[in-house]
Amino acid sequence: MLAQPEYTARFEKELADRKIRVPLTKDGKLFLKVAEFGEELIWLHTYGERMTAKNRPKSWTHEFTKELLELLWVLEKTIAGYPEQKKLLEEVLAGELFRADELPLVPDDARKAPKPSRGDLDFHDE
Repeated sequence: MLAQPEYTARFEKELADRKIRVPLTKDGKLFLKVAEFGEELIWLHTYGERMTAKNRPKSWTHEFTKELLELLWVLEKTIAGYPEQKKLLEEVLAGELFRADELPLVPDDARKAPKPSRGDLDFHDE
């Protein structure tokens, strides 16, 4: 919901000022709809492995063609979801939202970046 054109258009001023607002609906069923859509997007956007500078290949392979086609499919499916994301954002914003002071404080240990699920991948260039 936050990474699509309707959100950025609607909250353009807040994004420019870095006062980002995440609308959290109090409607449990709507929250689950938004969460399910988000889970699908996360699944789409984390489908493949990334390469680092030290293991870049010297030539194009059939595997790269397959990965490129998969990437294009992910992008196509993401863009196709924009109308549904817009609808969900409008539903969330039309309903009752949580205020920041209604949410529990986040413990310090929960603020740490999650560890990669696959320890064999290095996502940083050295």
